[in-house]
Amino acid sequence: MLGLKNKGFLYTGDKITIIFSTLGFNSDALTPLISHFPEVKKVIFYYSSEKKTQVVKAKNAVIEICRSLSVDCQAIELKNYIDMVPMIKRMRSEIKKYDRREIVFNITGGTKAMAGAGIIASILEGVKLVFNDWENERIVEYPILKMRYEDTLTKKEKEILKYILKKGECRFADIIEDIGISKSTVSHHLDRLEEKGFIEKIPTKDSKREKIIRAKEVAELI
Repeated sequence: MLGLKNKGFLYTGDKITIIFSTLGFNSDALTPLISHFPEVKKVIFYYSSEKKTQVVKAKNAVIEICRSLSVDCQAIELKNYIDMVPMIKRMRSEIKKYDRREIVFNITGGTKAMAGAGIIASILEGVKLVFNDWENERIVEYPILKMRYEDTLTKKEKEILKYILKKGECRFADIIEDIGISKSTVSHHLDRLEEKGFIEKIPTKDSKREKIIRAKEVAELI
């Protein structure tokens, strides 16, 4: 197993007890991190069913390393490793079980979609994101803000967005009546949600001025 030397821009931040990772055909994309962080208690990694023999070999190597270091290990197979939204939801549901300040997410292995899902999940949950440059024996930390994306929404924006998601689609008047806030307040928050990319306003057949409010797919991630 490779060691990680102090070369270049290395991650040297907070205490890390949980490693999340995507995994492809090469276990070296993940295994050096396990011994690099001495306080690691658990490793959770995602792998695809693509080229199963090679992936299983890498998976077993990671499990064996964890066992030798007495580190708890959880391997999660992603049967749909192309569609990013389900992968992001799955990753976020696991991240939420732990203290995000003690998590690092490694996106070195796996498919591009898996790595992309890991990046988005890390950004949304505000966890540390790294790439293991094992050929040069270094860990590169990505410069992302350590904050949850949902915290950029106000309490009222979250309430309105939750309402729209529950309804599937609704009209402007529905929000005013069911949530019980003024027309100007609803208009303001809908404009903000549209600017942030969470909703879309679709003109109705009966009137171009009246619009159907619909949540975009990305809103399901908040």
